[in-house]
Amino acid sequence: MQSKTKAKCLIGAALFMVFCGAAAPVWAGEVEDMLKDALQSYKSGNLTEAAEGLDDAAQMVRQQKGKMMEPFLPKALPGWEDGGNSTPPITHAALAATSFIKDDAVIQIYFVADPRNDEAMQMRYFAEQGGRLVRIGKQRAMVTYDARGQQGQVVVTVARQVLVVVRGENAGQEDIMSYAKAIDYEKLGALK
Repeated sequence: MQSKTKAKCLIGAALFMVFCGAAAPVWAGEVEDMLKDALQSYKSGNLTEAAEGLDDAAQMVRQQKGKMMEPFLPKALPGWEDGGNSTPPITHAALAATSFIKDDAVIQIYFVADPRNDEAMQMRYFAEQGGRLVRIGKQRAMVTYDARGQQGQVVVTVARQVLVVVRGENAGQEDIMSYAKAIDYEKLGALK
């Protein structure tokens, strides 16, 4: 690994640590610096460094948006315990995540900002998986559930800006739907 790449990795890790506890104005300066560095790399002909710098800046913006979504994650419903942040199977996205536990049942909730797949593709995918289209308030949701395996998920695309995934394992479909209904989609969709 080149020393410049190692340095970028270390800087990226440091920026991530700063980012996790920092306020948006701090991020703005760091994002601007990354963009300036990427532009300088581009002008000097180093396209690899330019692309890496742009990717880093974009990821920082996504992380900032993820932090903005956290207040909209639901709280534990009666009888459930807060399981803390959940590690989603999604990378390179702005996200907020949480989980809840009741006996051996687990509910995981992910908010993914600016989903890269369009809504029609997501709906077709879940239809192919045996999902059914339902309404949660004004939102269209795709629900899949395996009663024998006691697992399923609800996927909602909010204002074409946020993908909400409520996933349950060893959980009843009613529990999964209760958490999906506990989300304020209107406020979540108002985030820019």
